[in-house]
Amino acid sequence: MSCLTQPDGRVRDCVVETEHPIDGGFGQAAIEATRRARLRNKNGGEVPLGMIQYRTTFTMESSPSTGSRLRSN
Repeated sequence: MSCLTQPDGRVRDCVVETEHPIDGGFGQAAIEATRRARLRNKNGGEVPLGMIQYRTTFTMESSPSTGSRLRSN
């Protein structure tokens, strides 16, 4: 993800730089999470304007699977 920072700690104009699998919906989930996220300046005060880049990793729950969704009929 790449986003522009705002002085109040919010981010804007976020872009998903890469997503795997491309149709997994993880990019959209990451964008939705940024709406709730806030940055904080460790020295206090406003967050400097700029661009940030970060990676989000999603972990799937472990559960037994028959693999039936992977088979082609």
